[in-house]
Amino acid sequence: MVRDRTIVVPDVARGDWGEVTAALVDAVDVVVVAPRHPIRERDARRLAARARERGAVLVVSSPRFPWPVEPEVSLDVAGRWVGLGEGHGRLSARRVAVSASGRRAAARTRTVELWAPAADGSLREALPDRIDPRIDHGPAHRDGTPGERVLRVVG
Repeated sequence: MVRDRTIVVPDVARGDWGEVTAALVDAVDVVVVAPRHPIRERDARRLAARARERGAVLVVSSPRFPWPVEPEVSLDVAGRWVGLGEGHGRLSARRVAVSASGRRAAARTRTVELWAPAADGSLREALPDRIDPRIDHGPAHRDGTPGERVLRVVG
């Protein structure tokens, strides 16, 4: 993981938020924002257009204040911890379902189930041929592909 290329701007005044975010979109390929106030539709459209022009990705994590325009792609993550019995045990794994949907090429929703993290600390697809009797693996994988596929996030 490359940490020396991360820029963190912890607090931005409400009136400066759009300008600061636009400057980051100009400077960095991936900008992750979590607005602490409602964003105007006009500002959201302007930032999205700027990101497209620059070939950047604007990731919005905003559970409290929804983004006012439909994004190109939305990711929804739902998960559960496994390993606990009824009042005993220990957390042993986290299984998450990541669903991607959006506009244009992303119009069809796609979902993948992952171990996050897998036993080796990586992010791995949860496939049915890797059955651990201590873990509820849920329904079988749709395509029945054998083996594990490692998913890497590249930046």
